[in-house]
Amino acid sequence: MDKNLIRKRHDGTIECEVAVMIIKDDDNTFTAYCPALQLSTYGDSETDVQEAFAERLAIFMEELLSQKLLHDELIRLGWNYEASKNPHLTQPENITIPLHLLNSSHSIIKKPFRVPAYA
Repeated sequence: MDKNLIRKRHDGTIECEVAVMIIKDDDNTFTAYCPALQLSTYGDSETDVQEAFAERLAIFMEELLSQKLLHDELIRLGWNYEASKNPHLTQPENITIPLHLLNSSHSIIKKPFRVPAYA
């Protein structure tokens, strides 16, 4: 799996490409957990939980961007800033996943999420 990454796009959005674990719980609810951002949410179906995660991620990003704290928070979470022609942040290979999640039935999806950028 490629690295998780966050970058600012030319169209004024922030693109977040992160791995999200979708876990079906014993009570038939679904949990989405992103270890790289330490974000989670839940839903009644896999579609519901993906939509809920996209909303949770947008709130996370918007709050940190509006307070100009996104970079600092990502560094605190272990992300690395890569200065280049297209600067971006990447998450290191070593991500901690809670042990109880490893024993659950889950799938891992990785897809880009785009949220408005407030520079």
